[in-house]
Amino acid sequence: MTGSRFRLDQKKEKAKKLAERRKKFLAKVQKADNEYKRQERELQRSIDAETDIYIGQFIRKIGFPVDNEGLLIGVLLDAKKRLEEDTTGSLMNTFISRYSEFIKEKVPVNE
Repeated sequence: MTGSRFRLDQKKEKAKKLAERRKKFLAKVQKADNEYKRQERELQRSIDAETDIYIGQFIRKIGFPVDNEGLLIGVLLDAKKRLEEDTTGSLMNTFISRYSEFIKEKVPVNE
C-alpha cells in the first residue's frame, strides 16, 4: 500500500511539474506572439505612412492645388459618394482607365 501511495505522489508531482513547464512555455509563446503583433503593427504604420507620402507626391505631380484642402477633400468625398452609388462598377472602371492612361503618358516604358 505504501508503494502505491508513493507512486501516486510521484505522478502528482510529475503532473504539477508538467503543468508548470507548460505554463512557462505558453508564456514564452504569448510573449513571442505579442512581439510579432507589435512588429506587424509597426510595419503597417510604416506602410501607411509611405503610402500617404506617395499619394501626396502624386497629387502634387499631377498639378492638383494641394494648398486648397477644402477642394481636395471635397473632390475625394464626391468621388467616394459616386463610387458607393455606382452599382455596376462602371465608374470605378472609368477611373482606373484614366489612371492607366495617365501612367502610360507620364512613365516611359523601358524597351
